[in-house]
Amino acid sequence: MEAVRLLMTLEPFEPRIWRRVLVPDSFTLNGVHRVVQAAFGWEDCHLHRFEIDRVRYEVPDPEWPWDPPAPAWCEELLGRGVDPAEVEALRTPPRDERKVRLRDVVGRGVRRFEYLYDFGDGWDHTIEVEGVQQVDVGRLPALLEGERSGPPEDCGGIPGYEQILAAYAGERVDEWGRERAEWARAVMGWRWNPEHFDPELAQDRLSRTWRGRGPSERGRRARRPGDSGT
Repeated sequence: MEAVRLLMTLEPFEPRIWRRVLVPDSFTLNGVHRVVQAAFGWEDCHLHRFEIDRVRYEVPDPEWPWDPPAPAWCEELLGRGVDPAEVEALRTPPRDERKVRLRDVVGRGVRRFEYLYDFGDGWDHTIEVEGVQQVDVGRLPALLEGERSGPPEDCGGIPGYEQILAAYAGERVDEWGRERAEWARAVMGWRWNPEHFDPELAQDRLSRTWRGRGPSERGRRARRPGDSGT
């Protein structure tokens, strides 16, 4: 089976929080979504979307159909100097990620795209296509390497996690930072270390993704009916 080697980086942290994985080229973008969830330890309990060449891909919600932006607002954006291509992208309805396979994306020559998880906390992931290779189907999807733990769910986005990282590093933080760090210890457990990455746990989650099971029970409850992911 052909597999695509992907380098996934959670922006904008330094040192980087990243994972390198092998994913079947037959996976849909929804399958790639589940791989990102498993690799970073997310629980799939928030909305997400991909953006590839200024086109957005997501799972349509029949209860909340896409509503195009008002023409007056688009004109206002153009008047502010926003790139016309960006405005046109806003006018374009998102496509169904369950109907687009990774091989189709790679076949178009795409080498880099974006994945956004949790529109509130705003976790931006950059996904780079590093290559395509033949792999034994029983080994996919596979974790190759990675560094640092992913943030806890609902920790307050980048500002919240930066406070948690600072507190765990022994740096001085404000009252909110101390509250965030205490909350992280309560949620993640006293053994959790934001600088540590557990490859065996990540691979187990990836293996369950291949078998058609989501990253977590909580994530499966959050998934919409018919969202198979492969």
